[in-house]
Amino acid sequence: MKKNSIIMIFLACSLFVFADFTTGNQLFIEKKYAQARTVFMQEPTDFQCQYGIAVTSQFLGDYTTAIEYYKKTLATKSDFFNGLMGLAFCYQAVGDIPQAIVTTQMALQQKKLEKLYISLGQLYLDNGDLDSAKSYVNSGLVLFPDSVRLVNLSKVISRKQPPKNISGNSVVEEMSISKSDSGASVRDDVTKNEVASGGGN
Repeated sequence: MKKNSIIMIFLACSLFVFADFTTGNQLFIEKKYAQARTVFMQEPTDFQCQYGIAVTSQFLGDYTTAIEYYKKTLATKSDFFNGLMGLAFCYQAVGDIPQAIVTTQMALQQKKLEKLYISLGQLYLDNGDLDSAKSYVNSGLVLFPDSVRLVNLSKVISRKQPPKNISGNSVVEEMSISKSDSGASVRDDVTKNEVASGGGN
């Protein structure tokens, strides 16, 4: 009897958690995000409810809570694709571009999706790393040659990259080198003149 009682209690608790998730999910479908989160919060240690809290928090613009609970789902299941996608989105939303990049790369290791190549291209572009942005966009175009969004992003990156001259250096780099050389020559001339005139006094 005691064993049966324990089993009955376990089943009752499981059904209660399932009922919470089902109710919360229905509220989410109805776009009642705050109410859905309240329901999910009743079982904050359950994996499904943790995901529900993360998603509803994201939709409510509460990215701090969303990040916290996406991390909890990933602590339980590190390869949870939707958790990685949601976490990457929230990192980007709060301006943490480096973490958004790392998380999106983890998602890309699981699924080679067009939108992930676009995301990484845009994230690296936003972070000022044009070479990495171009690399991901080009890799994406190999898999998705007809992607209008990847083609357009590639054009944006190309417009932002300085043109290369024959030496292989960018025009900006060549100008920097020239200015540096000129500066050194001017300093040498000033030093010589100062010596010749007894220290420039």
